[in-house]
Amino acid sequence: MRNVSIPDFVRGNPYTTITLTDRINKVSFVPGFLGSLGSRLFGSSGITNTSIAMEAIEGRIKILKTSSRGSPAQQGTNPKAGMLKSVPVAHIKKERTANADEIQSAITYAEMTGEPLKATIENLLFQQMEGPFGLRQEFNLTHEYHRLGGIQGLVLDADGSELYNWYDYFSIAPPADVTIDFGAFTADKTDFDQLCTELHRAVSVELSGLPFTNMSIMVLCSSTLYDAARNNKEVVAARKNRDQGKEGDVFVGGAAFKNFRYGGFTWVDYRGTDDGVVSIEQGTARLFPIDVPGLFQQLFGPPDIIGMTNMPGMPIFDFLPPSRQTERQLVQEAQSNVITVCTRPKALRKLKMGASST
Repeated sequence: MRNVSIPDFVRGNPYTTITLTDRINKVSFVPGFLGSLGSRLFGSSGITNTSIAMEAIEGRIKILKTSSRGSPAQQGTNPKAGMLKSVPVAHIKKERTANADEIQSAITYAEMTGEPLKATIENLLFQQMEGPFGLRQEFNLTHEYHRLGGIQGLVLDADGSELYNWYDYFSIAPPADVTIDFGAFTADKTDFDQLCTELHRAVSVELSGLPFTNMSIMVLCSSTLYDAARNNKEVVAARKNRDQGKEGDVFVGGAAFKNFRYGGFTWVDYRGTDDGVVSIEQGTARLFPIDVPGLFQQLFGPPDIIGMTNMPGMPIFDFLPPSRQTERQLVQEAQSNVITVCTRPKALRKLKMGASST
């Protein structure tokens, strides 16, 4: 057993890409807040191509269905503002290595316990992928980062460069920021509620062509804007009416990192990463519709692995590149090929705190 060749061993059936990928994608996904909304926000599916075709008509875009080679082309009109563009899927991958000592420890453990060597090596790979600081956690955070960009119409790479600017891509002017002076609201009026109603109307207009009968609106807030929204005089008065059994429009009272409802909107105190990279900019919030099928989509393309290039993609692929395995280390690669789309970017709004909000 001690003379086992690591490169030869990991090329066996137990370590094929399909087997490893199947295992990783069966493990419970640990999402961020946007991921936890599931299909209410982002439709998620695998595609067989490394790019998708997009069509823009009067500021509205839709995803075109792929078709097999040689089949009849889809028929469509050519409106003056129409434009077709191919959008590439982002390719993300990262490696982890297990050195010879770690592998030798697994072999020794197998000898001492009588467990199959396959099982102990699999556990080593599993920990590299699924441990508290494993590859899966990094990909989960990356997917959440892309979803956060999706609700803003601008998906950024880790270095801050643009991956998908849905406004520039289709020559759509972003809606103007909405400044809210929370300090100007009073207990005896409903100006805040009326502002929410106006925003609801404006967003609904931009969803033309999508089924939005069940639409609701969510506002992802920085902590400062959330506190200003929840504690302004109009909302406080409504909350008191609710607590006293009177008519009021405040539901699900929320402390830190929770939410409340007012004006027909769900206001969420979004908890991002401690370093602020995956977060909402302080003093701002992002307003977006949910429960609108087709509005947001996160699509996953196939990996760049021979024999798998035409298969439907999955969120993460787990792979042991044969050429990278040596007698000194075992190399494990995870990759994701993802594109995060907003098909109606004009339905999104950035909210900002006004001068009297603090």
